[in-house]
Amino acid sequence: MPLYELVCISRSKMTQGSMKDLLKKSALTVLDRGGAVRGFVNIGREQPLPYRMRRHMEYHTHGSFWLMHYFSNPMTSK
Repeated sequence: MPLYELVCISRSKMTQGSMKDLLKKSALTVLDRGGAVRGFVNIGREQPLPYRMRRHMEYHTHGSFWLMHYFSNPMTSK
């Protein structure tokens, strides 16, 4: 199985508990599809976004960046 690197951006104002739940849900999604999570890397909280983004009728200018490294079958990653 090849190693994948998923780059993610989440809201910058998330609490530590919410971020923990988000990482757990991301890992469980990979595990449920037969993959294996190698780890997470926090790139930085409160980092400026490259451009202003809108989600759920709200504009965002900062975000939390993180990586997830995981092994998965290419057919299940789709």
